[in-house]
Amino acid sequence: MSQITREEFNELKNKVSGLSTQLSNPKPEKPKKPRAPSEYNKYMASKYAEIQKQNPSLAPSDVFKMVAASWKDVKENKENKVKTK
Repeated sequence: MSQITREEFNELKNKVSGLSTQLSNPKPEKPKKPRAPSEYNKYMASKYAEIQKQNPSLAPSDVFKMVAASWKDVKENKENKVKTK
């Protein structure tokens, strides 16, 4: 086995450390643009507050379930209106 000098060792060490940083972060991340809220997001926000005011004793998960069920009805009604036109 051949021996290497301290300088050669340091050069190799620098090359290896440079490779590991390239592998761990291959591309710079682009900043994400915030999306506009969907109809579902808007509906959930407005109805959640409304149902929570009407039923303050309900757990948040129960309020969410009620709002999600009402969204399903609204969505089906909108689809039916589109089909009948």
